[in-house]
Amino acid sequence: MSWQGVAAVAAGAMWSVSSLAVAGAASTWGKPKEIPGLHDAFANSISCVSPGDCAATDEPDSRHATVVSENRGHWGKVTEVPGLTALVKGGTLLKIDISCGTLGNCAVGGAWLGTRDHGFAFVASETNGKWGKAIRVPGLDALNTGKDEDLTSISCTAGGGCVAGGSYEVASPRGADAFVVSERNGHWGRAIPVPGLKASGFARLRTLTCISPGNCSAGGNFRVGTNQAGFVVSEKNGRWGKAIEVPGLGALSVGGDSEVDQVTCPSTVSCVAGGIYSGNHDDIEAFVVSEKNGTWGKAIAVPALKTLNAGGIADIESISCPAPGDCAVGGTYKDARFEFQGYVASEKNGIWGKAIEIPNLGRLNVGGNVDIVQVGCRTAGNCVAGGDYLTAPGEDSDTNAFVASESKGRWGKATQVPGLSTLNIGSASVNVISCPRSRPCTAFGSYENHSRRFSAFEVSQK
Repeated sequence: MSWQGVAAVAAGAMWSVSSLAVAGAASTWGKPKEIPGLHDAFANSISCVSPGDCAATDEPDSRHATVVSENRGHWGKVTEVPGLTALVKGGTLLKIDISCGTLGNCAVGGAWLGTRDHGFAFVASETNGKWGKAIRVPGLDALNTGKDEDLTSISCTAGGGCVAGGSYEVASPRGADAFVVSERNGHWGRAIPVPGLKASGFARLRTLTCISPGNCSAGGNFRVGTNQAGFVVSEKNGRWGKAIEVPGLGALSVGGDSEVDQVTCPSTVSCVAGGIYSGNHDDIEAFVVSEKNGTWGKAIAVPALKTLNAGGIADIESISCPAPGDCAVGGTYKDARFEFQGYVASEKNGIWGKAIEIPNLGRLNVGGNVDIVQVGCRTAGNCVAGGDYLTAPGEDSDTNAFVASESKGRWGKATQVPGLSTLNIGSASVNVISCPRSRPCTAFGSYENHSRRFSAFEVSQK
């Protein structure tokens, strides 16, 4: 199987967990409540600036996508993104993501498929509670000579401004390149190629995050010879540096391929990135790499994950860092029974501990597939994981949503989201974890209601 094929499996397949029990104090959760207006759709993307102050988008429906905001715990009216239907015209809206810097100051970005199967990327900004019209990413018409483009990540900061990134095709010489584009006061500048990458290198930006205006980091993959290699790139004080291959990743990746799928930054000079690489026997393994004082160190395999990953497919789906040197990652792996399971691993004072199966999740996961593992941390050693698992064998089985809490460095047992069974009669999942510093975490997700339609929910720790 090609790297692209294996990577697609690692990114989109149904997953599961193995067994290494860890005792921990159970966390108390409140009752889940429906997010009004997001009916017959999954909660697609949610961004919170503080407890009770969030914004969400639903799963796009052909040419329509909606946004809804929460203020002090009260969700407002759902509205369509202005101008998006006219922009997409006869095409099909593929995806939309949201990020907020402060309450009422957010941005959305995504992509649509045109009438000739050409992809296009769009952005729209909210300023002081009012949404502007969706527009195609400025400058991509000149860069995108191959007639295909995608927006994969967007990030806004409390200090103002947003950055989005993605990829576009180049017709001659045939290839692809990664781009970034910045917004300030509701105005989007022109997209620029990520410095240091070559258009013929089939580069793809997969993840991006910003800690303050002009200070962002991103990652993805680019072609090196006949293989794909993971890269990182940083913006410091408004200026993008050159993308570099992740140090040490080439030595890990004996199969020759790698990519960066997640990046987060607790400070302007400290970030953590993670992704996958091809190991021995075409196994897919997961790695982490840290930036300290503005310099990226060497990538390392997630400790002990290779032992859990007997089936040879692992990934990293989420990273959360409440402080430099104190982080948690969550993801999935294939165990010796060739079932997908979920894991977490924690970094303390700059040292990564061993990956473990999320306690009790293997027992819940009777269907043998954990699909999602998201993590969020309030402080070092105090995190939450959430996702879903199959309730019975078979790809057509329903899923249940789970949460698990870490207290003082010890993970408690995964449980089905308390109270959700009274609302949910079909499938349910936790898709997003939000953990404001030193405040209770909130899990967001979707469930199938008694009308066999999907609704969005939120549930918070007490």
